[in-house]
Amino acid sequence: MKFIKNLGRRLGFAQKVIIATAVPLVLFVIAFVIADEANYGGVFDLDDTGLIWIIFIVIVGYFEYNLYSDKE
Repeated sequence: MKFIKNLGRRLGFAQKVIIATAVPLVLFVIAFVIADEANYGGVFDLDDTGLIWIIFIVIVGYFEYNLYSDKE
């Protein structure tokens, strides 16, 4: 995403750290609610909700990679 790369170039180091912490926390809460609403055995039962957590990790990894990449 071009927006995330441009955001990463405009922000300073301290601002990047804050954004890189806040966004995954918000996404974690969203994934937690989705896994909880699925009404399976448990929120962290990977047999039932593993796909939700894999998607969460992929989205966070993609965001962090593009935020900290300085390549054009």
